[in-house]
Amino acid sequence: MSSKGVSGGRRMTDATDLRRTLRLARRSLTPAELGAASDRLAEHLWSLLEERPPGRLASYLAADGELDPNLAAARLRAAGWILHLPVLTGGWTMTFVEWAEGAELVENRYAIPEPRTDVAHVARAAAELDVVLVPAVALDLAGNRMGMGAGFYDRALEGVRASETAPLLVGVTHDTAVVDALEPAPWDVPVDVVLTDRRVLRPDRA
Repeated sequence: MSSKGVSGGRRMTDATDLRRTLRLARRSLTPAELGAASDRLAEHLWSLLEERPPGRLASYLAADGELDPNLAAARLRAAGWILHLPVLTGGWTMTFVEWAEGAELVENRYAIPEPRTDVAHVARAAAELDVVLVPAVALDLAGNRMGMGAGFYDRALEGVRASETAPLLVGVTHDTAVVDALEPAPWDVPVDVVLTDRRVLRPDRA
């Protein structure tokens, strides 16, 4: 995936350069700046979901300067949403496991906490969920996503559009990482909503 242009900035054609630039930018934020941005994101997430019937929601635990969507977790749980977190399985695959409040988490091979899999938890595919929050290094105005490069979400979301009850895919990134256009790979799955610390966008793929 490559960028055809960055809003308000110079053109970048190399995906590696763009990913590096945006990751450095978000890691340079102070804890106060990142916290304030995550507060704003939580409000936008709540406004997006408050009118939807509650169901199964896949969140994520923020790392590497990502926005933290879980500042809205208590309010979402109180409204009836059942939160899930991604869990890495064998090889390069990923499923989603229910995340109860106060549940014990263990670190995966990337030192990111996830629910324990040695207890009675049901692992669900993305197609079995109602909403999936998809963290992104960059998103474009058509809903195309640039991830960290390992492809876990690409594989987890493969074929999800074919499901009769496909989940709402919500891409999450910093507002400064919304670019004009990304060139998707054949396996990329675009998101339905672009959610940032500043706005909620409904991509137009026409």
